[in-house]
Amino acid sequence: MNREIKFRAWDKDKKEMVGGFGVHSDFGHAFDMDFDNGEEYIFENYILMQFTGLKDKNGKEIYEGDIVMIYRFKRDNDIGEVKYHFNRFVIGFSDNFGDLGKVEFYASKMNDYDVIGNIHENKELLTN
Repeated sequence: MNREIKFRAWDKDKKEMVGGFGVHSDFGHAFDMDFDNGEEYIFENYILMQFTGLKDKNGKEIYEGDIVMIYRFKRDNDIGEVKYHFNRFVIGFSDNFGDLGKVEFYASKMNDYDVIGNIHENKELLTN
């Protein structure tokens, strides 16, 4: 399966999500972003989040940093953060005491996932 490589970014100063940009690099290191409006911005002011190549049950694209609800057996729902871990995207679960583990995405089970927010705007969704 070929995956579309694209990103969105969290603007640390404006506290908002932005898209519609390209990432420029020099010898493999990203150094700035060129937005659709033609302006360039300093890379360090943004947190990049990569598209997983997957969409949730409603057709919404799933990015690194998204908070997703997983529907299991129609009775036990779990909420976790999409993370990039050892060359793959996973859903990470944690509680107030630390890491509870990770679950891999399965493209055949995308009807089980629902994007309900992201780590920058909706961190409270992860609290128990």
